[in-house]
Amino acid sequence: MASADAGRLDKDSILLVDDADMLSPEAGRHLAALHGMGLTGILTAGFSPSLGQRVPLAAQARGQGNGILIAPRTMLDGDFFGVRFEVEPNPPAGRAVIIAEGRGTAVQLAAPGLPLTAPVTAPGAPRRHAKQI
Repeated sequence: MASADAGRLDKDSILLVDDADMLSPEAGRHLAALHGMGLTGILTAGFSPSLGQRVPLAAQARGQGNGILIAPRTMLDGDFFGVRFEVEPNPPAGRAVIIAEGRGTAVQLAAPGLPLTAPVTAPGAPRRHAKQI
């Protein structure tokens, strides 16, 4: 926080936070403050009814209607963002739902064993392929 307060933190920095639901309240306040300074944040958190209260950045994401649900298991998994969607009975590894503007779209994230030329688009979208390096 001291670097950010002093203006020494690059504005293009990205906050990466794993298990944000496990952070102390003070750490959550620091993250919210850094985000308030204009930094982009990406976080993971386990869902609970109090997630929005425990993780201020999660509450902001919910308010904007944007997020991603990785490996959703039930229709209720989208409740945090106020959306419901059909869950595949046997989804492949890497299945996720992107929430944008309050709507859910199924996508396929990278998964072990997929060839580098596998489609990298959402179902129904024009197919584009990743270049093999």
